[in-house]
Amino acid sequence: MSDARDIRESLAAEAGEILRQRAEALARTAEEDTAHERTALLVYRVGAHWYAVAVDEVREISRDHEVTSLPCVPDFVRGVVSIRGEIVSVTDAAVLMGISRSDRCTPDPVAVVLQNDECTTALIVDEVGGIVDVPASGVEPPLPHMDQTQAEYITATVFLGDRLVSMVNVDRILQPVGAGPE
Repeated sequence: MSDARDIRESLAAEAGEILRQRAEALARTAEEDTAHERTALLVYRVGAHWYAVAVDEVREISRDHEVTSLPCVPDFVRGVVSIRGEIVSVTDAAVLMGISRSDRCTPDPVAVVLQNDECTTALIVDEVGGIVDVPASGVEPPLPHMDQTQAEYITATVFLGDRLVSMVNVDRILQPVGAGPE
């Protein structure tokens, strides 16, 4: 009887070791996958609120720009600017997203040049906070109580430390004037 018991105990120990090794391998794979599923974001402030766009949607940042105003355009279009010889529209993020001008306090706004396959615009923001790398698991749906004017421009939220940052839908910002949300 002791031989049968010894064999069972040996098999149980071997099975336990195999299961432990498999669990460690699965944990390593999950950690490696999570490390690869990250998003680089450019964080910026408009008024008292923080927003972010994916770095791959940002062409450049311009601090030195002279805007030429245009007649008969919506309020959120400040005009156009020449960036290295290319004429680019200038979009005022505060006006576009319905952020009160009383919240804006920056005398020298920054232009974040956003671009997709169809359009380019220089988005005027108050401050660029930098580039952060966030795990995909940290990106959450937008808050349901968000102002409806802003809601159509926000795709997700992410906490960066104690700061809640809203991720902006660049394709919506770059839609032609007069085109509604998809």
